[in-house]
Amino acid sequence: MASGAQHEADLERQQAHIEACFRDGWVAKNTGDPLPPPERRPFISGVSDDAEVIITGSGAERRVAVLFTHQDFASARFGHRLPAPWTGSSQHASIWLMEEIETGALHRMMRNSPAADDAGIIWTTWEP
Repeated sequence: MASGAQHEADLERQQAHIEACFRDGWVAKNTGDPLPPPERRPFISGVSDDAEVIITGSGAERRVAVLFTHQDFASARFGHRLPAPWTGSSQHASIWLMEEIETGALHRMMRNSPAADDAGIIWTTWEP
């Protein structure tokens, strides 16, 4: 396991990567046609670009988390904790989150009406 300073640096790199995914979204490759320019699509279908990427927790539970809204649950704010960056599995964490949401994990979770925490966040119940 890496040192505390290395953990923090890893968390900050992971946070910046996840923020870039949401900020930049998906842009199709230009096929050489002069116009129109490729159109940007959201990173995750149905998830607003207003996602906030934070570092949460303490000690071994310190993680990068994404706070987001989804068009099908307009009044809810969701949170998803990503795997710790030093586990080696975090490089694809943003893609796993996208796959989970786009294949219905959020909708399945919401069938059980999970409660929000004190900050009004409904945390996801699946793990990558």
